Amino acid sequence: MRKTNGKYNYNIESLTREDDLSYYLLGAFITDGCVKVLKDYKYATITSKDEDWLKQIRDILCPEKPIHQRKNNLRNIYILNINNTLMCDWLIAHNCVPAKSRIVELPDIPKQYLPDFIRGCMDGDGSLGTYRCHSKSNGDHIRRNCSFATGSKKFAEQLHSLLEGRDIKHCLYVRTKAALNKRESKINGRKIKSNGDFYSISFSGKGAYNFLRWLYYPRHRTSMPRKNALAQEIIRHYNSVQV
Repeated sequence: MRKTNGKYNYNIESLTREDDLSYYLLGAFITDGCVKVLKDYKYATITSKDEDWLKQIRDILCPEKPIHQRKNNLRNIYILNINNTLMCDWLIAHNCVPAKSRIVELPDIPKQYLPDFIRGCMDGDGSLGTYRCHSKSNGDHIRRNCSFATGSKKFAEQLHSLLEGRDIKHCLYVRTKAALNKRESKINGRKIKSNGDFYSISFSGKGAYNFLRWLYYPRHRTSMPRKNALAQEIIRHYNSVQV
């Protein structure tokens, strides 16, 4: 533990020991976080609508730190600030750089910790769910899928290649800036425009099962409770089908 600004004790080793927790947190910050470098100091921020998730991250990094709350588009957004230079330097050294949204690249992750890193990314910018669908071949049915979205073409392509090597069936889609801006997205009555393309990696059916079983493996040490519950439901469903 190390004291910063005479106020908070940060568990610096939670990042610098570079284990499953370190790389999980890196995935979370690369997606839902950011690092700011100012003239006199550096700080990191991570935001989420899931307060219980941020509390988990806070308890690993600095249990004394408060979590702040603000309203955004009629819902609560929770914010955790990390004011520790050594932690920020570690994040930057592992590709969580300032203004990273469209330039971030996949960090060099030890093979055994890839599921933890990607689980952190999914908990940040992934979506999981079960949906009622209708098709001519299957009629009314439940579709189980998940996806990951990023504004970085390089990151999407690198993750796509990594998954191809693991034989996990998925699709890589590009949502162009023009198409996104046709959707008339609004926040507080103000039209929001996209300033670039977005890339989505999508998994469904058995592909989603294999992907989620790899990431949310038994006895993993931390994950977003809401998404872990959804992942386990999808895994249980396909386990029961195969029995």
